[in-house]
Amino acid sequence: MVFTRVDTEPAEPPVQLAFALNRRFGNAVQRNRARRRMRASFTEVCSDSNGLPAGSAFLLMAKPSINQQSFHELLSCTRSCLTALETKGAFS
Repeated sequence: MVFTRVDTEPAEPPVQLAFALNRRFGNAVQRNRARRRMRASFTEVCSDSNGLPAGSAFLLMAKPSINQQSFHELLSCTRSCLTALETKGAFS
């Protein structure tokens, strides 16, 4: 096994995602599934659009019903949230 550390500075800071799901959301399996689904939808929506400003940071929160939504519904919700943020000038 080989570990490599790269000390180069990226040209642009990456977009950061954080997830806020407490224990009332459900057990660890449900919380991890929700995180994976949110990360996947966010990544797909951002790859479809022109991307987000470098260094943007997002805190994603969800209701337990997210695990019952289809992925198409989740993508639609993610798009509408990002569009609302753009409309309010959050990326300026």
